[in-house]
Amino acid sequence: MIRVDQVWRRFGDFAALDGVSLDIKSGEFFSLLGPSGCGKTTLLRLIAGFDDPTEGEIFIDDQPMSGVPANRRPTNMVFQSYAIFPHLTVAQNVAYGLRRQRLSSTERDKRVQDSLDQVGLGHLGARRANELSGGQRQRVALARALIMRPKVLLLDEPLSALDKKLREHMQVELRQLQRQVGITFILVTHDQEEAVTMSDRIAVMFGGKIAQCDTPEQIYQHPKTRNVADFIGGMNFIEANLLDQTNGHVTIDSSIFGKVQINNPHGVTFGSSFSVGVRPERITLMIDSNQEAERVIEGRIAGASYYGDMTYYSVAVPGQDEPITVSMRNTVGRRILAENEPVRIGWGPESLVPLA
Repeated sequence: MIRVDQVWRRFGDFAALDGVSLDIKSGEFFSLLGPSGCGKTTLLRLIAGFDDPTEGEIFIDDQPMSGVPANRRPTNMVFQSYAIFPHLTVAQNVAYGLRRQRLSSTERDKRVQDSLDQVGLGHLGARRANELSGGQRQRVALARALIMRPKVLLLDEPLSALDKKLREHMQVELRQLQRQVGITFILVTHDQEEAVTMSDRIAVMFGGKIAQCDTPEQIYQHPKTRNVADFIGGMNFIEANLLDQTNGHVTIDSSIFGKVQINNPHGVTFGSSFSVGVRPERITLMIDSNQEAERVIEGRIAGASYYGDMTYYSVAVPGQDEPITVSMRNTVGRRILAENEPVRIGWGPESLVPLA
């Protein structure tokens, strides 16, 4: 549905986008994820037609978009601020985009009602927009965008103004809505959990470039670089020396894990030293004395952070200056370990990820 081909966007000497290439499939929920200033909003604006690339081309449905203004593109956008008109009713807000189309009042009213029904606001058409909650305003903005029947819906951090509980609820609703309407959604967000929860695929961006583009599962389980691993979820970083690398594997030596062969899913060629990552939930504290594991590290509890369902332990281990983090689910009867308590950490080579 969308092809971004070697797109640059320069502002003087600064490159907001640095030769970005990307393909987004029809009917896909796609997220652009990264920290502030990484270029994700700039790319969204170029797709929308609010700005032009310095170099490169953007295609939508196989058609080049150079010279095509925003109002002529098969896209529509939901802004972070929602841009709801407070003096209009919900129905009038939703119908606003139809004002230049030559529709009968019957057809217009039907399309407004259908759009409101899609987002669960069919009973609120007569309500004033300034009487709505934050979640209802967000749905009005969605209905107003969808009523134009775009091929691509662009979402510029549409949930950032909502509180945590409502944001989580709207994430589920927005994903269900995308599946219902079946069109391509492109979401810009800096919230990693939001991107992982909602997306079919994610492009993680840093410094105007795409560091990794893949499914949420692959990006979380097999991050390609240290930047990606650090931005998506929690990760322990261990320095390692390269002993050998063959097709699909690297053999490392580290002060914690010793000599071990691990998978190299991206086929990256590493130098003599690099970082190895391990997620806190991919290693375990062997609380019971009779527990067994493939491999074991001795350590000592340096601190504990209780989160209700989970406890995150900082564990000091020989050969590592900083404690490593291990997460444990708080099952019934499992006690919280005390500071300075000696522990054993169970791990396996499949938990280790080499990072470029």
